[in-house]
Amino acid sequence: MQHSFHSQENIFMEPHPDYLNEDIYPASDEENGLVQPKKLVNPCILSKERRDLHKELLLNHRLGKNVLKKSELQKVMQQRKEVQRRKEWDEHKIVNKRNSLELMLEERKNKITQEEEKDERLKHVNEELENRPEYLKVHAKIHAKVAANAKLE
Repeated sequence: MQHSFHSQENIFMEPHPDYLNEDIYPASDEENGLVQPKKLVNPCILSKERRDLHKELLLNHRLGKNVLKKSELQKVMQQRKEVQRRKEWDEHKIVNKRNSLELMLEERKNKITQEEEKDERLKHVNEELENRPEYLKVHAKIHAKVAANAKLE
């Protein structure tokens, strides 16, 4: 009787793997002192959110719900939004008659011209300061020193 009891117990046990660790990692490596690699953990499988989502999808599948199916109202609203977006894009293209690359190039050109104008203005101001008579330069230095002393007091 005990023999039959053990046979029933073996039925519910997990089957043994048909491979051994020695097949994958030979024992000779252990003798050499090499560290055996461990199996990497899959963070996706361990994620609680992923498990909850998977349970919900399985439940919906068992109940026969199609989670990707949208109601008629949602489909119509999505189509209208798409049509409206296309109309706006077409109107924008007609008004501007330029694509995004041309607009970007024009913006860059404007920035470069503004920087060049700014550089020219600074250059012109520096030339004017250099061409001033010497007495005006000395007067500006004295005036700056007097203003600095007034701030200290």
